[in-house]
Amino acid sequence: MKTIRTFHAVTIGESHIRKNTPCQDAAINFEDHENQIYIGLVSDGHGSKDYFRSDKGSQLLVEIALTNITEFLCQSEGTHFFQSSFVSRNTIASGESPVSKDDNDGQNVKATNDALNQLFKSIIASWQQAIQKDWSDATPSKEVMQSLGVGESLIEGYLNGENLPIAYGCTLMAFARTEKHWFAFQIGDGKSIGFDQDMNALEPIPTDELCKGSVTTSMCEDNAFDNFRYAYGTDIPSVLIIGSDGLDGYFSKIEENAIEPLKGLYRSVVEAFLTKGFDEGLKELNESLPILTQRGVTQDDMSVAGWVDYSKKEELLKGIIHFKKLAAEQKLKEAEEKLAQEQRALKEYEANLAAKSNEIGTLEEQLSKLKSSYEQSQSAVLALKENIASEVEKQKELKKQRDEKFAQKQKLEGEYNNIERVKQNKIQSIQKVEGEQQKTKSFLESLLNKFFGN
Repeated sequence: MKTIRTFHAVTIGESHIRKNTPCQDAAINFEDHENQIYIGLVSDGHGSKDYFRSDKGSQLLVEIALTNITEFLCQSEGTHFFQSSFVSRNTIASGESPVSKDDNDGQNVKATNDALNQLFKSIIASWQQAIQKDWSDATPSKEVMQSLGVGESLIEGYLNGENLPIAYGCTLMAFARTEKHWFAFQIGDGKSIGFDQDMNALEPIPTDELCKGSVTTSMCEDNAFDNFRYAYGTDIPSVLIIGSDGLDGYFSKIEENAIEPLKGLYRSVVEAFLTKGFDEGLKELNESLPILTQRGVTQDDMSVAGWVDYSKKEELLKGIIHFKKLAAEQKLKEAEEKLAQEQRALKEYEANLAAKSNEIGTLEEQLSKLKSSYEQSQSAVLALKENIASEVEKQKELKKQRDEKFAQKQKLEGEYNNIERVKQNKIQSIQKVEGEQQKTKSFLESLLNKFFGN
């Protein structure tokens, strides 16, 4: 039976499907059961338009790195490398020295570090040669690069054969396992998680502080060698899984928030391999990745590779059951805490309800009084309305009588004025007659005086 099995799986991200861009992740695995060599690699091509051949860069990188690692293991066979139980190193650029559990084995650690450094340099050189050849074989025109949205300054450089690694920019994660030791390394983001036979998780490769958010170190940088990190040892994990940042991006854009749920996801992957068999477990993994990227936070490409030690199947399953139990207990604890919180909230609501009930009782009494007052006021209003209606009718009748009297008055005033005019005319006529009479009398008197004398 093949006790050590390696695997890989890759899927295009949902965001790439929407943008009609290719999958920029690549992964590969290798098994040599006869020589007990097991290798897995993952590469994540950069997403910016300037890295327009990152999908090709990542594919070339995993193939080249596999070849270099295989050659490295063959050349180092029989050497005294990898004698420490566990060693990890952050980037050279960080200035941190390798951390070893075996402080008295400094000479071996130095020799192993030097050998790994040579491997990294070899991978970088081989990849740069491969992308140079790929560019020569299929050099794009300026118009093609412009249509892809590549920056004008980079286009000029690319056409002059400058900065070509940028066009192919990508990260790299890798592991190798032999009968007696293992190692893993990476440049850029992504996460490696190992499990011992009890399924306790460890993060063997130190986190690079330069890899934050959308920023990552890369194979395309001039100082790529300075940014390789690694871990190795003779204490071989029963399971090791490496995954691009699309996997932890399923849970969160912040890596720290994704680590614990990512460990849970990988435990479920291991469980599928152990309980359903390798082929069925791999099939399930390939089927689940497209679903994960659809539902994930970043919806990025996803690539993963790993090994599982089936000789530890019983212990691993016990460990999985243990962590399932812990998870269930944690959920139960959270549920109990939530229930207690809800019960406290319920008591508060009940107390509030009682207070509100008392307030409602008081308000109902006030409402009853107000209702009685309102009804009395309404009766008074109705009585007033009736009185007003009666007075309105009286006003109408009085107005009618007033109007009639006013009409009579106007009629009488008209008649009075007519009589007054007739009277004045009569007075004038009398005065005229009297005037004429006086004139006549005076005339007669003058005649008498004239003819008869005194």
